[in-house]
Amino acid sequence: MRLVALVAALLVYPIATNGPTLSAADAPAVPATGPSTERIASWLCGEGTVAGKAAAAEAQVATGAELTSAAASPVRLELSEPMAGSITLAPGTTVAFSIDTSSGRELVLDVRSGAVQVDLGDKGVYRSVKVRCNGIEARAIRCSLIAEHRTDANYVALLKGALSVHGTSEKDAKAWIQLKPRQGFSDDASGGGIETLTARPQLDAPAASRASIRDQGHGPADAPAGSWRHDEAGARMVDAAMGTDAATGAYIAGSLARNDSQAGADAVARGAKSAPELAALFVSATAAYAPAAANDLVAAAVVAVPDHAGDVVGAVAAMAPDNAADIAVAALSAVPDKAGDVIAAAVKAAPASKDAILGIASALAPDAAAAYSAANP
Repeated sequence: MRLVALVAALLVYPIATNGPTLSAADAPAVPATGPSTERIASWLCGEGTVAGKAAAAEAQVATGAELTSAAASPVRLELSEPMAGSITLAPGTTVAFSIDTSSGRELVLDVRSGAVQVDLGDKGVYRSVKVRCNGIEARAIRCSLIAEHRTDANYVALLKGALSVHGTSEKDAKAWIQLKPRQGFSDDASGGGIETLTARPQLDAPAASRASIRDQGHGPADAPAGSWRHDEAGARMVDAAMGTDAATGAYIAGSLARNDSQAGADAVARGAKSAPELAALFVSATAAYAPAAANDLVAAAVVAVPDHAGDVVGAVAAMAPDNAADIAVAALSAVPDKAGDVIAAAVKAAPASKDAILGIASALAPDAAAAYSAANP
């Protein structure tokens, strides 16, 4: 049933669009009204409320409405065009959007409690996206950041890109300063300012048990390689979506991959393991959202579900036949013991690239390449 659901979903949600969409007749009403209301994002997945009412998938998020994520699971918002990017609400987080016109038109994300991750690829029509955490303001143009508002202190951490921050309290106002990746900024009265972080904070844990962003950022310095590029909340949302709506899972994974290929690959591996029978469709749909990351996505998927390596390679190569040889390389390097399946699937999906595929396969898996050539003269 889930295979049928995914095929139907991919037909309803064209891959080339900005993500799953509803018809105009089905679209939920904007939860705030008034001449100054602007639609900012859509509620992609996760449990919570918009303006006090339970949020449905694809609910439109506008300025003026308060959003709250449930205490046990994260929420993902997709920014509306012409903006590009996403916002993740940690479990138990409350935020609201507004427009600040005091210095140009800036979109303001007010973090009233909890923590958020903002992955901003394009600010659209706004001068910037300003994130407020009570005593801190951060001005984003193109970056990934995490911000948290707690009763004891507020904190902003920069994952990648560039970010301007300052403190806003009257007694300790700070001029705008520039953060570098893997730095944090605190307004803690006992010693705020810029800090170097040793670990990437994650937003997946329930509110009651989640350590503060600052404490997480000062975690063990010997964290696994690549951990700064891993988004556990995103991977968790993909995993959850695979049980009910694999098309949304593919879109989330693709969105993660557009922001960081490793984050997307981690999510694809999680999703493929959750539903191995959907792996080929899931990975090909994800790669269609993030074609530049296709090779990394394939490599992660075939490691996660090696018995489906041929299906995954065939589906992705059929979608991008000009890239079939590179896709085969990614899979052969990841699961050399499945070389026969990979070669056969890649050639079948992209017969015009047969010579290139076999040439590369001869170097990486000579026995399998020779066996295929002998069986298919």
